[in-house]
Amino acid sequence: TVSAEEGCSALATTPGATKFYKTNGKTARQQQVFSVADGASFEWLPQETIYFPDTHAQLTTTVHLEGAANFLGWEINCLGLPANQEDFGMGKARIKLSVFREGGPVLIESLDISNDKSQYQAAFLQNQPVFGTFIATGGTSEMLDILRSRIPRNEATLWAATLVEEVLVIRYLGNSTIQARKLFSLSWKVLRPLILGK
Repeated sequence: TVSAEEGCSALATTPGATKFYKTNGKTARQQQVFSVADGASFEWLPQETIYFPDTHAQLTTTVHLEGAANFLGWEINCLGLPANQEDFGMGKARIKLSVFREGGPVLIESLDISNDKSQYQAAFLQNQPVFGTFIATGGTSEMLDILRSRIPRNEATLWAATLVEEVLVIRYLGNSTIQARKLFSLSWKVLRPLILGK
């Protein structure tokens, strides 16, 4: 849990990757709650989350914004161990991201992944093991145009940038956490000065 009080400006990361190991059928849970007061900004730029083969995991991230608070953050997820040619196996993962401003929903997403889904279904991420989302609040259509013009098309296997209400959303789908981080870092470098003036 992180609370950024009024006037605060903070950036946090993790010392290494978050890892969900095989759980023998039980669900491992990680819950992250970020509260950002009016006039404050919080940036959450963690290392990737790795879901080892056959794990059952749930990752929930909730962002509460007050007034003119801003949040920039990403999550990069890796299913299985693609570098070792190990897929997600019989694993299950539920990943939820919610953003609220003044108590009202701005962005709510939930993704359920399990071996019950065919690898050829769109819901199974086109059989790609790495996916991620970078969000930045306080976005505008002009910022979206600038972002799209500055990200080269070869930066990721598949990426998209959209504007949902005031939230700029950049998504990655591919097979490399390094590639995802490179895309999100570039997006962050473009948007940070525009949104935070830094």
